[in-house]
Amino acid sequence: MAPLQQQLHWACLNDLPGLDNPTSERLSHWIYERLKTTLDIDRVVVCETASSGSVYNGQHFRIWKQHSLDSAVRLAAAADDPRRRIHGHTYQVALHLVGDLDATLGWVTDFGDVREQFKPVFKQLDHQPLFENPALASGCPTALARWIAEAMGQALPALAMIEVCPQPDRGVYLSCGAQG
Repeated sequence: MAPLQQQLHWACLNDLPGLDNPTSERLSHWIYERLKTTLDIDRVVVCETASSGSVYNGQHFRIWKQHSLDSAVRLAAAADDPRRRIHGHTYQVALHLVGDLDATLGWVTDFGDVREQFKPVFKQLDHQPLFENPALASGCPTALARWIAEAMGQALPALAMIEVCPQPDRGVYLSCGAQG
């Protein structure tokens, strides 16, 4: 890994052979191809930002775009239980898309397009009282992932997985769509 890291560190990626258009997808593929013969790897992950990136496993590309949403929830408890009070909760929701690279643009899907396609669903969840929606009343991440999958419909045909994390170390992955 050290020679590859030395080649990449502080380099203008566009100047490296094979990286004239260094999207996160192309970079994950480029790194994978150079490491697969010397390391036993099953995939390369490239984080483009803190909330988006690409994975290449030698056969398929997967990108993700993460969104943070804050919603009002009410825990299922007895009417006189103080835990039943309405409180705010933050969820991290990541949409994972699988597909082929666009030959010209070098990506599966533009991250901005993912954000725009998710925006109508996001608006129904962010700063909204989830407990008023019977399907989301529990605030359960599994229910939330299923609801998002259904609400997204065919807006993102490449949608393969939805990840919902109510805490940094806990969450669910829901496979969905033709790719899931």
